[in-house]
Amino acid sequence: MVPRRSADERLGKVFAGIAITAVLWAGCVGWSFLQHTLEKQKAEQEKQQRQAQRYQPPTHSSGPEKGP
Repeated sequence: MVPRRSADERLGKVFAGIAITAVLWAGCVGWSFLQHTLEKQKAEQEKQQRQAQRYQPPTHSSGPEKGP
């Protein structure tokens, strides 16, 4: 005959499951926050680059054109 588990053992397993779930949940939330922060930084950098390009005077790679 298999002995039954005591209430303390069952409660311990329930709390362990809750703790594991909480750790996994926190990891997912942390990863999501990190991804969001990195996307925001990338978008801000791209915005600054576009603004910098807009305000730079156009540069010509060749010398002045000579007409006929």
